Formats: sequence, structure tokens, C-alpha cells
Amino acid sequence: MGGTHVGQKDASLSTIFHFGPGCGRLNPSGFRRVFGSPAGNRQRHADLPAAHRAVFYFFQCEGLEFTARHDPKGIYLFLPGRALLLAETPAASGAKYSDGKATFWSKGEEALLEIDGATYKECKNNRQRAVWEDAKLNGVDFRAVGNEPGWYLEIYDKGTPEKIDFISDYGQVYYTFPTAQRHTQSSPPRTRYVARVGGHQLEVLLEPGPCRDSMSGEAFETIVALKLNNRTYQGCGKPLH
Repeated sequence: MGGTHVGQKDASLSTIFHFGPGCGRLNPSGFRRVFGSPAGNRQRHADLPAAHRAVFYFFQCEGLEFTARHDPKGIYLFLPGRALLLAETPAASGAKYSDGKATFWSKGEEALLEIDGATYKECKNNRQRAVWEDAKLNGVDFRAVGNEPGWYLEIYDKGTPEKIDFISDYGQVYYTFPTAQRHTQSSPPRTRYVARVGGHQLEVLLEPGPCRDSMSGEAFETIVALKLNNRTYQGCGKPLH
């Protein structure tokens, strides 16, 4: 169902989209994004309990931060300067993965990693950071968020054509614009995108400047204003690459 228009929320959508600080996007096994997002299908590991349904994790340990991504082959760890794929191995509790050199245990939102002769204990998942790492590793070049109602925007501007995903009203409506036109100017510096699909038009304006999320208080480097048909939204964002 490429050439995305708009989808309305179904009874299970609240288990897929979560907005606000500390919330990530969840995909129950077998869920396919209705309109074929450029990021493709994002499915959880089939055997993970409910607490592990987020595909991406951003673990913060004392002395180390890294991203973990579940995969049918095991788990990918994106460590500083390298990436590892660890296969699942038997564990008395939680989930355990190893390649014979590195070992990763996880239970709920916490994990332990043994690698290069060091042990990193009490690693905790930062759900808010995980959402952004998820987008980055799936090819999103710019991401923005806003509130009242909750929405987020993902721009893929390194490909041809450029694409935009927009999810609004706390997940009640969602659009994928398969093509977008970008216009840039230097004085004052700003970037404008215009995208259309069906009878819908999206205009996005990005301006450099300090911006703070109205709910989480998180600081961003870009002020974002957008207009979908006749409805306007304000928020903050940042480039991911």
C-alpha cells in the first residue's frame, strides 16, 4: 500500500505508538506499518516478553552507552566504533546473548554486558533516547516532535526522492509522503519542505535556534513549524546524521 494517504487509529494502535518523555514506539510481532514507511517493518524478537517489545534500546551504563536492536538472528549491539551480532543462548532468567567473546544479558529494562575483559553492570534503557536511535539507524535524517496534540515528524532527505512521515493526534492519524520538495535559503537561514499526496498537503519550516520541548523540557537545536492542510503545529527537532 505504498503512496501513503491517511490512516485512522484502530483498537490496537495505542500499543504501537507512544508519545511523550520516556515513551518509545512499539511494534507487536507481525505488525506491518500500514502504509509502508521507508524504514520498513520493525518487528520485535518473537520470544521477548511484553516489557521487551521495543525493538531498539539505548542502554546507559557507568562508562559506556550503546544501542541494542533485536533481530531474528539474535541481538545487534552498536558500540562505540563497532557493531556486534550476538546469538541467543540458554539463560536461567531474562535473555542472554553471546558470540564467545562478548556476552549480553537483559531483563526488563536493565542489562549487563561483558566485553573486552570489562563488565558493565546495571545498564538501564533510556526509552526516550532509544526512539531517536531507532529513527537514526533506520535512515531518518531529521526528526521533530511536538505536543498538544502529540506528534512527530521524520524526514528522509538523503535519498531520491526525499520522503516524509508524519504521525499526529497521539497516533490517531498518520501520513507518509513519498516525495517532497526542499527549498533552502541562507538569509535568514531556513529550510522549507512541501509534500503532497492525494488531497493532502504538508508544509514544514525548519529554522536554527534554541527550542525546548514543552512537556519534557528537552533542548533541541531547531525550531519546527508545520502545516498539514489547514492545521498548524509547533515543535522542536534535530538532524540525526
